[in-house]
Amino acid sequence: MSTKNRVIIHISQLEKAHVLDFEGVLNAEIFEIEDSEFLKMHDDLHYKFQCRYHVGGIELNGKVWTMVQSKCGRCLKEVQEKVEAELKLFFDEIKGIEDLDVTEELREELILEIPMNFICSEECLGLCPSCGINLNEKKCSCNQVEQKEPSVWDALDDLSL
Repeated sequence: MSTKNRVIIHISQLEKAHVLDFEGVLNAEIFEIEDSEFLKMHDDLHYKFQCRYHVGGIELNGKVWTMVQSKCGRCLKEVQEKVEAELKLFFDEIKGIEDLDVTEELREELILEIPMNFICSEECLGLCPSCGINLNEKKCSCNQVEQKEPSVWDALDDLSL
Protein backbone atom coordinates (compact mmCIF):
# COMPACT_ATOMS: atom_id res chain seq x y z
CA MET A 1 0.00 0.00 0.00
CA SER A 2 1.40 3.38 -0.94
CA THR A 3 2.08 6.06 1.65
CA LYS A 4 -0.10 8.48 -0.35
CA ASN A 5 -3.13 6.25 0.25
CA ARG A 6 -3.41 7.29 3.93
CA VAL A 7 -5.48 9.65 6.07
CA ILE A 8 -3.24 11.52 8.51
CA ILE A 9 -4.42 13.94 11.21
CA HIS A 10 -1.73 16.43 12.21
CA ILE A 11 -2.23 16.87 15.96
CA SER A 12 -0.61 20.33 16.19
CA GLN A 13 -2.89 21.66 13.43
CA LEU A 14 -5.96 20.24 15.17
CA GLU A 15 -4.89 21.71 18.54
CA LYS A 16 -4.79 25.19 17.01
CA ALA A 17 -8.03 24.93 15.02
CA HIS A 18 -9.93 22.70 17.51
CA VAL A 19 -12.08 21.45 14.61
CA LEU A 20 -10.94 20.21 11.19
CA ASP A 21 -12.96 18.77 8.30
CA PHE A 22 -11.60 15.92 6.21
CA GLU A 23 -12.95 14.73 2.87
CA GLY A 24 -11.32 12.57 0.26
CA VAL A 25 -10.85 9.28 -1.53
CA LEU A 26 -8.55 6.34 -0.87
CA ASN A 27 -7.61 3.95 -3.66
CA ALA A 28 -9.41 0.57 -3.61
CA GLU A 29 -6.15 -1.21 -2.79
CA ILE A 30 -6.78 -0.07 0.80
CA PHE A 31 -9.23 -2.98 1.27
CA GLU A 32 -6.60 -5.68 0.71
CA ILE A 33 -9.39 -8.13 -0.17
CA GLU A 34 -8.90 -10.57 -3.03
CA ASP A 35 -11.72 -10.90 -5.53
CA SER A 36 -13.95 -13.90 -5.06
CA GLU A 37 -17.05 -15.16 -6.80
CA PHE A 38 -19.20 -13.46 -4.16
CA LEU A 39 -17.32 -10.25 -3.34
CA LYS A 40 -15.44 -7.71 -5.43
CA MET A 41 -14.25 -4.39 -4.03
CA HIS A 42 -12.84 -2.37 -6.93
CA ASP A 43 -14.30 1.04 -6.09
CA ASP A 44 -12.45 3.61 -4.01
CA LEU A 45 -13.17 4.28 -0.34
CA HIS A 46 -14.73 7.73 0.12
CA TYR A 47 -14.64 9.53 3.45
CA LYS A 48 -16.02 12.67 4.98
CA PHE A 49 -15.57 13.40 8.66
CA GLN A 50 -14.93 16.08 11.24
CA CYS A 51 -12.24 15.95 13.91
CA ARG A 52 -12.55 17.77 17.22
CA TYR A 53 -9.72 18.31 19.65
CA HIS A 54 -10.45 17.72 23.33
CA VAL A 55 -8.02 17.88 26.23
CA GLY A 56 -8.57 14.13 26.67
CA GLY A 57 -8.17 13.18 23.01
CA ILE A 58 -9.59 13.46 19.52
CA GLU A 59 -13.19 12.86 18.50
CA LEU A 60 -13.89 11.80 14.92
CA ASN A 61 -17.44 11.83 13.45
CA GLY A 62 -18.53 11.28 9.85
CA LYS A 63 -18.93 8.49 7.33
CA VAL A 64 -17.12 6.26 4.85
CA TRP A 65 -18.60 4.55 1.79
CA THR A 66 -17.83 2.52 -1.32
CA MET A 67 -19.57 0.39 -3.97
CA VAL A 68 -19.34 -3.39 -3.65
CA GLN A 69 -20.09 -6.02 -6.29
CA SER A 70 -21.51 -9.35 -5.26
CA LYS A 71 -24.17 -11.93 -6.11
CA CYS A 72 -27.69 -12.02 -4.78
CA GLY A 73 -27.97 -14.54 -1.95
CA ARG A 74 -31.31 -15.74 -3.35
CA CYS A 75 -31.01 -15.85 -7.16
CA LEU A 76 -27.24 -15.39 -7.79
CA LYS A 77 -27.80 -12.34 -10.02
CA GLU A 78 -24.93 -9.81 -10.09
CA VAL A 79 -25.55 -6.98 -7.61
CA GLN A 80 -23.78 -3.68 -7.06
CA GLU A 81 -24.57 -1.97 -3.78
CA LYS A 82 -23.36 1.02 -1.81
CA VAL A 83 -21.89 0.10 1.56
CA GLU A 84 -21.71 2.93 4.09
CA ALA A 85 -20.51 3.19 7.69
CA GLU A 86 -21.06 5.93 10.25
CA LEU A 87 -17.89 6.99 12.06
CA LYS A 88 -17.93 7.75 15.78
CA LEU A 89 -14.39 7.27 17.03
CA PHE A 90 -12.38 8.63 19.94
CA PHE A 91 -8.60 8.51 20.27
CA ASP A 92 -7.43 9.14 23.81
CA GLU A 93 -3.73 8.29 23.72
CA ILE A 94 -2.36 11.19 21.68
CA LYS A 95 0.27 12.56 24.08
CA GLY A 96 3.63 12.75 22.35
CA ILE A 97 2.14 11.91 18.92
CA GLU A 98 2.66 14.37 16.06
CA ASP A 99 0.52 12.62 13.44
CA LEU A 100 -2.38 10.23 13.84
CA ASP A 101 -2.95 7.78 10.95
CA VAL A 102 -6.67 6.84 10.90
CA THR A 103 -6.57 4.90 7.61
CA GLU A 104 -6.92 1.48 9.22
CA GLU A 105 -9.86 2.61 11.35
CA LEU A 106 -11.71 3.93 8.28
CA ARG A 107 -11.06 0.67 6.44
CA GLU A 108 -12.18 -1.51 9.35
CA GLU A 109 -15.38 0.46 9.99
CA LEU A 110 -16.41 0.04 6.35
CA ILE A 111 -15.51 -3.65 6.11
CA LEU A 112 -17.63 -4.36 9.21
CA GLU A 113 -20.69 -3.00 7.34
CA ILE A 114 -20.44 -5.40 4.39
CA PRO A 115 -23.52 -7.64 4.53
CA MET A 116 -23.05 -11.41 4.62
CA ASN A 117 -25.76 -11.78 1.95
CA PHE A 118 -26.60 -9.22 -0.68
CA ILE A 119 -30.18 -9.30 -2.02
CA CYS A 120 -31.05 -7.89 -5.46
CA SER A 121 -34.51 -6.84 -4.23
CA GLU A 122 -36.88 -7.61 -1.36
CA GLU A 123 -39.25 -9.20 -3.91
CA CYS A 124 -36.59 -11.65 -5.16
CA LEU A 125 -38.04 -15.16 -5.29
CA GLY A 126 -34.65 -16.86 -5.55
CA LEU A 127 -33.94 -20.25 -7.09
CA CYS A 128 -36.21 -23.28 -6.95
CA PRO A 129 -34.71 -25.68 -4.38
CA SER A 130 -35.67 -28.67 -6.54
CA CYS A 131 -34.73 -27.77 -10.13
CA GLY A 132 -32.62 -24.61 -9.61
CA ILE A 133 -34.56 -22.41 -12.04
CA ASN A 134 -34.58 -18.66 -11.32
CA LEU A 135 -38.15 -18.05 -10.09
CA ASN A 136 -37.88 -14.34 -10.97
CA GLU A 137 -37.65 -15.24 -14.66
CA LYS A 138 -40.15 -18.12 -14.97
CA LYS A 139 -42.21 -20.60 -12.96
CA CYS A 140 -41.18 -24.18 -12.65
CA SER A 141 -43.46 -27.24 -12.62
CA CYS A 142 -41.95 -28.73 -9.47
CA ASN A 143 -43.14 -25.74 -7.44
CA GLN A 144 -46.79 -26.41 -8.28
CA VAL A 145 -46.95 -29.81 -6.59
CA GLU A 146 -45.62 -29.70 -3.09
CA GLN A 147 -43.93 -32.97 -2.26
CA LYS A 148 -43.38 -33.50 1.42
CA GLU A 149 -41.17 -36.38 2.40
CA PRO A 150 -41.78 -37.96 5.79
CA SER A 151 -39.47 -36.77 8.51
CA VAL A 152 -38.43 -38.27 11.82
CA TRP A 153 -39.74 -35.08 13.41
CA ASP A 154 -43.32 -35.52 12.11
CA ALA A 155 -44.28 -37.38 15.30
CA LEU A 156 -43.69 -34.18 17.27
CA ASP A 157 -46.54 -32.48 15.40
CA ASP A 158 -49.04 -34.71 17.22
CA LEU A 159 -47.53 -34.06 20.64
CA SER A 160 -49.71 -32.04 22.97
CA LEU A 161 -48.20 -30.23 25.91
